[in-house]
Amino acid sequence: MRCFFSVRTPLILALTVLPPTGALADPVGEQVFRDLVSELDGVPGWSASVGSITSDDDIVVGTGVHFVRTEPPLDITFDELRLGQPREAAGGLSADSIQAAGLSVVGEDVAFDAPVLSMTGIAVPSLADMSFDQDRPFSSLRTLYQRLSEVSVEHAEIPEFHQVVLPRLTTVRKQSITYEGLELRDWKDGVIAHSAVGPITMRTEGDDPATARIASVRVEGTNFNSVLRLLSDDVTGSAGDAPNEWQNAVSEISYAGLSITTEEGLRVSIDDMTLSDIETRRPDKPYIATFEQAMQEADSGTDADTDDLEVMEAVTTFFDAMRLGEFKLDRLIAEKTGEEAGRTEIAEIGMSNLTRDGFERAWGTALLTDFPDAYVKLDRFALNDLVFPLPNPEAFAALEEAETGSLTEEERRAFATLPFQMAPQIGSLDMEGLAVGQSRILAISVDRIQTKSVPSDRLLPERGELKISDLSVPGALLRRDPKSALFFDGLGYDGLLIDIDGASELSEDGRLETTTALEVADAAGLRFGAKVTGLTEEWVLDLMMQQMENSDDPAALFALLSKLRLEQMTVALTDHSLIDRSFALAAEKQGQPADQYKEQIVGALPFLIASAVQPKIAQFLADPLKDFLEKGNTLVLTLAPRAPLPFSALVGAQDDPEALLKLVGASLETRETAPELPVLK
Repeated sequence: MRCFFSVRTPLILALTVLPPTGALADPVGEQVFRDLVSELDGVPGWSASVGSITSDDDIVVGTGVHFVRTEPPLDITFDELRLGQPREAAGGLSADSIQAAGLSVVGEDVAFDAPVLSMTGIAVPSLADMSFDQDRPFSSLRTLYQRLSEVSVEHAEIPEFHQVVLPRLTTVRKQSITYEGLELRDWKDGVIAHSAVGPITMRTEGDDPATARIASVRVEGTNFNSVLRLLSDDVTGSAGDAPNEWQNAVSEISYAGLSITTEEGLRVSIDDMTLSDIETRRPDKPYIATFEQAMQEADSGTDADTDDLEVMEAVTTFFDAMRLGEFKLDRLIAEKTGEEAGRTEIAEIGMSNLTRDGFERAWGTALLTDFPDAYVKLDRFALNDLVFPLPNPEAFAALEEAETGSLTEEERRAFATLPFQMAPQIGSLDMEGLAVGQSRILAISVDRIQTKSVPSDRLLPERGELKISDLSVPGALLRRDPKSALFFDGLGYDGLLIDIDGASELSEDGRLETTTALEVADAAGLRFGAKVTGLTEEWVLDLMMQQMENSDDPAALFALLSKLRLEQMTVALTDHSLIDRSFALAAEKQGQPADQYKEQIVGALPFLIASAVQPKIAQFLADPLKDFLEKGNTLVLTLAPRAPLPFSALVGAQDDPEALLKLVGASLETRETAPELPVLK
């Protein structure tokens, strides 16, 4: 479906000089007006009429101006349209000023009206041959923005206009919007220097009535030339600019005083919201034809001739050519009244340098959600260098084949990489003052969480770090039932305070080194360190493919385990008071003094162990465990095989514990202090 709007305004009459004693008419301007109406009336699908055209000095006045398009329906009416010195200019129209009264526009979906509008310093290019082809929307938009880049307006103002979204679109709801104070300044050379509107009020009627208001919207530096670059198939930059050069499409869009209120008791408000430096660059390859063909096929419901890989590449190309410098939101409040009354607050949240690949930084301060069954608080967070890896097109193509089960070996391996390729990679995350729970009293809180990683092109990160400081489990949560309350009261814990510090490093050849330290204040500490080889990308893909096949073949699992090898492992358990607290609790239940009860259990420990396990195992365990329980020091288990040991060997020796201990080079001992784990850097 094509719709045409053309203006071609040849001058018919020369300027006529009237006697100075009377009002001066403008016959040239009147003819320009008539030409505009008659030419539009001659365009297929359009009709145009005007009740009268008169002039007074340089002002040409048309009354009852009416433009109608049949398909899709559009009706435009001006009660009065006043043009100040209208003239033909380069096939288009120029005027010192335009003033309109009683503007009404009624379309198939939306209608709006404005009592008055005014513009000064207007120049509009010829709109001849301009069309909007619904089958080629991107190409049509490119033509539209080309013409908009040739428009110039010194100043435009609409004090108030009203818009109604018709029920055809909203089914049972009707939306009405009132805009006040619309202003535009300095539109020339394809750039609108400044535009603003506000307040804006929107009312929605129907089953879920709501009212929304925006105090003001301000837009600085709208650049149609930049949008044209995005919609261009000129990937070489032959127009004079470099292909990869970024250019502002909009310098800044800011919203102030946003609010939404519903009759269900929900109110949302935002003090300020700003988007800065919305930029585009020339796409690195043509994509518009692929987009439009795919859209035509989707609309018609016909079998797609467009290759899915081509569509995916077109989507990637489109988003690769855009970026957002910064998004920032100040003071968001969402309040709900009634049975589910609660409140969400955000003092500030934002992100910078957002592209298809990810963003450079995101941050937020003073986040709070407090509802009857949910409580979340976060004093501050900062997230840096988030990457959204886009899987290769072959992996997406394998998705369709996976449904039929007809994947080739290469396609299966490509499909297996999807979970890793789609997982976001984070450079660092820092959160302070986090609390999560059903309520403020039952919330688990963390003073600080810090993570760091080194993103890579491999399936798994090269390095990762995690540090959790002062994770607090409140006593109210520990004592939610009588049995738990009795247990923790007996141990003497009002709550738990936990610290976690871990790091992992994975080399390209599959050598993993990992360390973790966990400390529970006034209870116990656990340290773990291990070195494993064989954790290569190939091994990970083999594991994923085995899971895809839902294979429970022991031989296949054994083959996988044989590729992983243990170099060394250390586990250290340090007592800070948990042993004595546990003996005291058990002694109280037995009605005995704690010291006496502990002495009995520790003394009997070798006999208890000997009755439960093989003699060699009992000998391995008895003395270190006895010493650990008596002194409350550190119990250290070390595995140090003579050579890197396949995990499959551990499975094979599991029925012979004595041989297993020898195989892994196990030792168990007590120390006065916990061993220092290697620092991974």
